[in-house]
Amino acid sequence: MTGYNRGYLWFLSRKPEVSEKAIESFKDRARAEGFDLEELIVVEQEKHRSQR
Repeated sequence: MTGYNRGYLWFLSRKPEVSEKAIESFKDRARAEGFDLEELIVVEQEKHRSQR
């Protein structure tokens, strides 16, 4: 998913853990679409959420 002006790019997942293969595929596609990944931020998601 990208922002309106292509200034933002997101990899959205329904699960907090994503395979390295999926991430690399995402990066390859993003580069092919002209995105500069030099400032890409990969956020580590919590493995376990506390129940409220």
